[in-house]
Amino acid sequence: ELDQGPNLFVIRKQLRRDATNSTTLALYYVLDRMVYQAPTLYAALSSRVRRCLWNLQEGFARLKKDLDPLLKLAKADEKRRQQQQQAAAIKTEEDQTAGAGPPAAAAATPSTSAPQQLLPSRRKLTNDEVTRWRKSDNIVMHVLSKYPLPQLPPEYTAALLAPAGAQAAAPAPASAAGRATEQQAVEAG
Repeated sequence: ELDQGPNLFVIRKQLRRDATNSTTLALYYVLDRMVYQAPTLYAALSSRVRRCLWNLQEGFARLKKDLDPLLKLAKADEKRRQQQQQAAAIKTEEDQTAGAGPPAAAAATPSTSAPQQLLPSRRKLTNDEVTRWRKSDNIVMHVLSKYPLPQLPPEYTAALLAPAGAQAAAPAPASAAGRATEQQAVEAG
């Protein structure tokens, strides 16, 4: 191996202005008997930025592919709700034109009533609804397994789990002297 010469040569193309001043125009390298032109700094940086951008686009495309079933379910649920509201409005109009008078439920139609609750009602779910809930749960669990949520700091988690009155009743002392005074009061009491 020591008998072989070097495998890499660097050639600098220069423009000489005089005996001491020269400007580098390009760099070439020879590697294993092949001549390559070295890229400019702009070409190297733009290539890396394009590669990073491509990786980001691929990541977002994969994330979108994972979330598309959830969006389809949400759109289907919204469409079903609108159809139910339209059917209820048509039935109300038919009842009013038939002379039955406005029913008590007609005064609080979904469009004029309070905002819809995000939680499901207490009624028993149909098999179709149970299947949809399970599918959406599986999709969410699949996405969370691929993209886990960041871990919260322990003090934040403790503050969330503590009862609301416990934090207000026992504020943390600001200094070591305050802690010592508090400790003495606890021992005395």
